[in-house]
Amino acid sequence: MTKALLTWHLVFLMGFIALAPRVEASFVPSETTPGAFRNRGDDIEKLRVFLESKAVKERLLDLGFTAREAEAKLAALSERQIHDLATRAESLKVGGQAEGLFIGILIILLLIGVVLPLLGIRVWR
Repeated sequence: MTKALLTWHLVFLMGFIALAPRVEASFVPSETTPGAFRNRGDDIEKLRVFLESKAVKERLLDLGFTAREAEAKLAALSERQIHDLATRAESLKVGGQAEGLFIGILIILLLIGVVLPLLGIRVWR
Protein backbone atom coordinates (compact mmCIF):
# COMPACT_ATOMS: atom_id res chain seq x y z
CA MET A 1 0.00 0.00 0.00
CA THR A 2 2.69 2.49 0.99
CA LYS A 3 4.89 1.59 -1.98
CA ALA A 4 2.03 2.17 -4.39
CA LEU A 5 1.15 5.47 -2.70
CA LEU A 6 4.76 6.60 -2.82
CA THR A 7 5.03 5.59 -6.47
CA TRP A 8 1.94 7.59 -7.43
CA HIS A 9 3.20 10.61 -5.50
CA LEU A 10 6.51 10.45 -7.36
CA VAL A 11 4.76 10.05 -10.72
CA PHE A 12 2.55 13.04 -9.95
CA LEU A 13 5.51 15.18 -8.83
CA MET A 14 7.62 14.29 -11.87
CA GLY A 15 4.70 15.11 -14.15
CA PHE A 16 4.18 18.41 -12.36
CA ILE A 17 7.88 19.28 -12.67
CA ALA A 18 7.78 18.40 -16.38
CA LEU A 19 5.09 21.06 -16.90
CA ALA A 20 7.43 23.86 -15.87
CA PRO A 21 8.24 26.09 -18.85
CA ARG A 22 11.73 26.12 -20.28
CA VAL A 23 13.53 29.29 -19.33
CA GLU A 24 16.62 30.61 -21.02
CA ALA A 25 18.82 33.19 -19.39
CA SER A 26 22.01 35.00 -20.23
CA PHE A 27 24.43 37.34 -18.57
CA VAL A 28 23.64 41.02 -18.56
CA PRO A 29 26.50 43.51 -18.35
CA SER A 30 26.60 45.28 -15.01
CA GLU A 31 28.08 48.54 -16.25
CA THR A 32 26.01 51.62 -15.65
CA THR A 33 25.54 54.43 -18.08
CA PRO A 34 28.31 57.03 -18.00
CA GLY A 35 27.75 59.51 -15.21
CA ALA A 36 24.82 57.67 -13.66
CA PHE A 37 24.84 57.35 -9.87
CA ARG A 38 28.36 58.72 -9.59
CA ASN A 39 29.67 61.44 -7.41
CA ARG A 40 33.29 62.33 -8.12
CA GLY A 41 33.78 63.95 -4.71
CA ASP A 42 32.63 60.84 -2.82
CA ASP A 43 34.82 58.59 -4.95
CA ILE A 44 37.89 60.78 -4.43
CA GLU A 45 37.24 60.85 -0.69
CA LYS A 46 37.01 57.05 -0.61
CA LEU A 47 40.31 56.81 -2.46
CA ARG A 48 42.00 59.32 -0.14
CA VAL A 49 40.88 57.34 2.91
CA PHE A 50 42.19 54.19 1.22
CA LEU A 51 45.52 55.85 0.39
CA GLU A 52 45.89 57.14 3.96
CA SER A 53 45.71 53.67 5.49
CA LYS A 54 48.96 52.47 6.99
CA ALA A 55 49.37 49.36 4.84
CA VAL A 56 48.80 51.24 1.59
CA LYS A 57 51.21 54.02 2.60
CA GLU A 58 53.92 51.49 3.40
CA ARG A 59 53.39 49.66 0.11
CA LEU A 60 53.52 52.89 -1.88
CA LEU A 61 56.75 53.86 -0.13
CA ASP A 62 58.19 50.42 -0.91
CA LEU A 63 57.34 50.99 -4.57
CA GLY A 64 59.00 54.42 -4.49
CA PHE A 65 55.93 56.68 -4.49
CA THR A 66 55.34 59.57 -2.11
CA ALA A 67 51.93 60.74 -0.90
CA ARG A 68 52.12 63.79 -3.16
CA GLU A 69 52.83 61.66 -6.21
CA ALA A 70 49.84 59.46 -5.40
CA GLU A 71 47.62 62.55 -5.05
CA ALA A 72 48.93 63.88 -8.38
CA LYS A 73 48.16 60.58 -10.10
CA LEU A 74 44.70 60.58 -8.52
CA ALA A 75 43.99 64.07 -9.84
CA ALA A 76 45.03 63.05 -13.36
CA LEU A 77 42.56 60.15 -13.58
CA SER A 78 39.30 60.35 -15.51
CA GLU A 79 35.94 60.18 -13.74
CA ARG A 80 35.38 56.58 -14.83
CA GLN A 81 38.84 55.50 -13.65
CA ILE A 82 38.28 57.16 -10.27
CA HIS A 83 34.92 55.43 -9.87
CA ASP A 84 36.40 52.04 -10.82
CA LEU A 85 39.26 52.48 -8.34
CA ALA A 86 36.89 53.57 -5.57
CA THR A 87 34.69 50.55 -6.20
CA ARG A 88 37.69 48.21 -6.10
CA ALA A 89 39.05 49.85 -2.94
CA GLU A 90 35.71 49.29 -1.20
CA SER A 91 35.69 45.62 -2.11
CA LEU A 92 39.18 44.90 -0.74
CA LYS A 93 39.37 43.25 2.64
CA VAL A 94 42.00 44.32 5.13
CA GLY A 95 43.10 40.84 6.19
CA GLY A 96 42.88 39.29 2.76
CA GLN A 97 40.47 36.51 2.06
CA ALA A 98 41.72 33.79 4.35
CA GLU A 99 38.35 32.86 5.83
CA GLY A 100 37.77 30.45 2.94
CA LEU A 101 40.93 28.61 3.89
CA PHE A 102 39.86 28.40 7.53
CA ILE A 103 36.41 27.13 6.60
CA GLY A 104 37.96 24.48 4.34
CA ILE A 105 40.30 23.30 7.09
CA LEU A 106 37.40 23.21 9.57
CA ILE A 107 35.31 21.07 7.21
CA ILE A 108 38.19 18.64 6.67
CA LEU A 109 38.77 18.33 10.41
CA LEU A 110 35.06 17.82 10.98
CA LEU A 111 35.00 15.12 8.34
CA ILE A 112 38.02 13.34 9.80
CA GLY A 113 37.09 13.69 13.44
CA VAL A 114 33.33 13.20 13.47
CA VAL A 115 31.81 11.83 10.29
CA LEU A 116 34.28 9.08 9.48
CA PRO A 117 34.17 7.50 12.97
CA LEU A 118 30.36 7.57 12.81
CA LEU A 119 30.58 5.56 9.58
CA GLY A 120 32.76 3.00 11.31
CA ILE A 121 35.98 4.07 9.64
CA ARG A 122 38.83 4.18 12.11
CA VAL A 123 40.96 7.26 11.67
CA TRP A 124 42.93 7.39 14.92
CA ARG A 125 44.73 4.42 16.42
